[in-house]
Amino acid sequence: MKFFFTRRKVNAAQLVCGSSTFDMSACATASNVSSMPVMSPRSLRSGSGRRSPANISPQTDSHTQNISTELLTTELAYVRELQAVVCYYLRRFEDPENQDMIPDPIRGKSQLVFGNICDIIQFHNKHVLSEMLSSTDCAIKLCKCIVSYRNKFLELYLAYCQNKRTTDCIRQKYVDKEPFFVRCQEEAGHALPLSAYLLKPVQRITKYQLLLKELEMHCTEKQKATVQDALKTMLDLLNRLNQSINHVYIAKYPGDLALLGRFRLSNDCDVYMFNRKTCKVKKTQYRQLFLFQDALLMCKKKDDPLRKVSEYFEYKISIPMAMLKFASCSKTGKKRFEVWSEEDRNGYAIYIRSHDEMARKKWVEKLDKISRQLQSASFVTSRNTSALSSQYNCCAERFNPLESGYSCPVTPASTIASTPCAPRIFFNFGRKNHSFRTF
Repeated sequence: MKFFFTRRKVNAAQLVCGSSTFDMSACATASNVSSMPVMSPRSLRSGSGRRSPANISPQTDSHTQNISTELLTTELAYVRELQAVVCYYLRRFEDPENQDMIPDPIRGKSQLVFGNICDIIQFHNKHVLSEMLSSTDCAIKLCKCIVSYRNKFLELYLAYCQNKRTTDCIRQKYVDKEPFFVRCQEEAGHALPLSAYLLKPVQRITKYQLLLKELEMHCTEKQKATVQDALKTMLDLLNRLNQSINHVYIAKYPGDLALLGRFRLSNDCDVYMFNRKTCKVKKTQYRQLFLFQDALLMCKKKDDPLRKVSEYFEYKISIPMAMLKFASCSKTGKKRFEVWSEEDRNGYAIYIRSHDEMARKKWVEKLDKISRQLQSASFVTSRNTSALSSQYNCCAERFNPLESGYSCPVTPASTIASTPCAPRIFFNFGRKNHSFRTF
């Protein structure tokens, strides 16, 4: 197969992404980043390159110097690697002369493969990297930058992470081992395939918090407040990314997911639906569990590489936390816990697929914590009652664990169940016999 690569010289002051062009020369100190050598910690210590520890901060200790050096060098490397993706892959992907070599499903659809990588490069060049290079203390400058541009970080990386699942499915079908992309890799001189470089933004946004935690331990008292503010911002950003991504991929939910409160936990699992009176298992299904502050959702995983969202979860069942009861063990099998609603004759035994006992305990603890919070809220709104009537529903009340060889301690910590609290129900499930509809 003949490749028609247009060998145009890359202008370091300008990158063309699709139909948009952004000017990197706006950052005086970073205008030649694409041709700038990535500095090593050794070169920084020896005085070569753009920075030395003495210039970074004369009052910091060696630990802070090393962290500052790592922040700067990894930021430079990060920007250069993303620019390489644009120069050697994206621009050639969009070149009209190469369209015949690109698979039909992704031809002319660079967004499906590369996401908003151009916007991320522009942001890091114009704000993050340029401000770090212009400061005598790049670590503290980065902290201030994270706080100042928190919304921009969220906007850019949320869009990229949401597109990442689509990118992964597309890559597996139409990118990996395709002659066009293999040739691009050879031209770029990359030892790793394109997929490794498309993972860089996800790795970078999670790397910040690790470096900030280390910086917090070794920075001066004067710097601590700034570092802690940046760390708190980054942790909140990562949490919001996780929440938003999980909200986006739940389809066919008959209500507003935003009304379910904060996202708490998610796992893939086997769900055993059983009759609560006979404990007889009716059917077993593979489901993804999503625990929100006000409801537990059971969803089915779906895949469609050619959809805008290639991997998503289809809503099947939900139980309001105000009506949910649970048990830390199950008669249907070992290493399972149970959830059910007092309005439904069926229950659900949950087996976490990670085969990790700690995962089961974590779910029980989360359910317990939310149930207690709901009871506290119910108590506050019902001050005319003399005392809160707590209700405990352990699996021991439905069967004798000693007879079946299972151990289930009857303690509030593992068996508490919330009492109904109508104001907490934000969506209508219809009549009692239609409480749990399967779509």
